[in-house]
Amino acid sequence: YQRRVMGTLRSSMQLVLLLLCVSCLCSFSTSTIFHVVSFRFQTDVETRALIPSFLKAYQHLADVVVAPDNPQRKLITSFKYGQQRSQEGMSFDPKRIPLDRSTEYSFILTFDSFEDRDYYAAVDVSKPHSVDHLEFKKLVGPYLDGGYDGCFITDFEWPDVTQVDEQAL
Repeated sequence: YQRRVMGTLRSSMQLVLLLLCVSCLCSFSTSTIFHVVSFRFQTDVETRALIPSFLKAYQHLADVVVAPDNPQRKLITSFKYGQQRSQEGMSFDPKRIPLDRSTEYSFILTFDSFEDRDYYAAVDVSKPHSVDHLEFKKLVGPYLDGGYDGCFITDFEWPDVTQVDEQAL
């Protein structure tokens, strides 16, 4: 009897695990656009004091940037950030001269489509776009180390729907 109960329990647990995996896969049935931004701030006392307000202002964009045709739909579907913690020797240390590729804070914003990302980032200002993001850039830009050279941005789609041409590699 105990073996039968344990076997049924094991089968039930396997079924739950399978359903959980299917559920996770279904949540990725469409692609997500990841907008990754890293900042390196100037090291002066004034800038250091302003960093918490810059972080708060950037996070605030996730609440205020909405679809132009539907103010109930936030375009930024996820916003995460943190101070860099790399141990690979490429990190920023305000007490020494930073390496050119180093950054201090990184942000990961997600969007449902490239169109949503383009609207947020004001890729083409001749088209409708978010003024909130442009205002944030004006706010933080003067405090980045080297101006906008103190900012690194990359975007990617996951899962990547493009096919890699292995012969081109």
